[in-house]
Amino acid sequence: MGARLVVGTIRQRQGDRHLVALPDGRTVSVTFEGGEAPLIGGDVVALVDPDEPDARVRLVPDVARLILSGRASIAVGGDAGLTATMLAMMTRGTGLGAITPGTGGIIERTPDSRDPDLAWALRQLGPEALELGLGLNVLDPLSLARADWDTAALRNERLPADSVGERGALADLRRLMAEGFTPACRRTLFGMSRTAKVPSVDFILPFSPFATGTSFSCDMAGAYRGEAAREPLSGSDARRFSAYRQIAKAFAPRYLGKTKAGPAAGHMEEAFADAAAAIALLNHDPTSDAVRRVARLREAGIVRSGTRDASRAPATHGVLATVLSLSGYLKAPDAPTAMTLAASLARNHAPRNEADLAALVEGASLGDALIDVAATRAVERRALCEAYRVDCEDVATRLENDPRGLDRMARLATFMVPLGLEDTFDRVLEEAGAPAHEIDGDEMGLSLGPDPWAMPAP
Repeated sequence: MGARLVVGTIRQRQGDRHLVALPDGRTVSVTFEGGEAPLIGGDVVALVDPDEPDARVRLVPDVARLILSGRASIAVGGDAGLTATMLAMMTRGTGLGAITPGTGGIIERTPDSRDPDLAWALRQLGPEALELGLGLNVLDPLSLARADWDTAALRNERLPADSVGERGALADLRRLMAEGFTPACRRTLFGMSRTAKVPSVDFILPFSPFATGTSFSCDMAGAYRGEAAREPLSGSDARRFSAYRQIAKAFAPRYLGKTKAGPAAGHMEEAFADAAAAIALLNHDPTSDAVRRVARLREAGIVRSGTRDASRAPATHGVLATVLSLSGYLKAPDAPTAMTLAASLARNHAPRNEADLAALVEGASLGDALIDVAATRAVERRALCEAYRVDCEDVATRLENDPRGLDRMARLATFMVPLGLEDTFDRVLEEAGAPAHEIDGDEMGLSLGPDPWAMPAP
């Protein structure tokens, strides 16, 4: 067939070779020579012969640096000749002014985020990912909130892996966006079992750019529309907890090892992720009560799910209670230590079967975790409205009063606003320059889909 330009996603390491998934669904086993090595879950672009059984590629680091600097981008798909010409210009300093077989570059997607809460999680977990050769592919929520959402832009600029071996990734991302940016870690266990130590990560959506601490807490507790959390997380605590736990899920196979399939399997990973995030928060600020609040909200969430639908909410309040009871002893100076401790706690305290799961649900209590907004006294409601106003203003400020971002917040956050607090929400957005809207998925080019808790097929 001869060498041709390909953009592929690294799905697996096989000794000194890597398995690269191509846009047409085929895979090619490649040996990367030289000092540059790709990360599993990252993308590479090169001229190779897909039919060559012993393809060898020397990656050009200048290409990667140029892409990462933001001064150039690679068009995934479209006219291969045009892309090859662009790459030739980009690699002129490495030799002849033409890209030659066996030469390519790395496309990295983990952001250097200006968001302090996401940066906090990446600072801790990023080094471990590099050590394992894992591309985290974390999407920057604030950047995505203001970006163009048409299919080509999402695929080429935000999620190039979708066109190179895992076609469901873009559909999942659009579904999660239509649901208000439901946080997620989407892994592809390409040709591997669930016990793979380093799975390929398609994308991580760490938190919703439109969620307030109040809405995040209500969602966690399974609150009805007329309810609010009595002790909601602050916006920063919610974002840090969510970002750390979603990124930590990328490491779950590495730290949990083999887990039995079944209704409780997903709860083991959720317990691991929650425990890792809780340990990280406690080590960051031992005086914070954020973890206690998370544990209480999780318990309320499992109560609201009920026995029949318990699989829809993570049963992690037990492991979080253990983290709290051992908080004085859980010293974790780095992410590997935190995740090692979290894995041990998850294996011992997460439900292992349906009976364990039912027992956790039966022993959980809703208590006073939620309050009925309409039933509160006037003075309490004023305090609730004021706290919610500050919460909403924090999100609007983070969106930098961007008209497109604010308009999307007005549409997508509608279902996140507790009944009785709509006027506060609308007033904040109006003052920021965006009208209030009812959600309209078709108008935004998005559509709602199935349960966001459903794990992707291997």
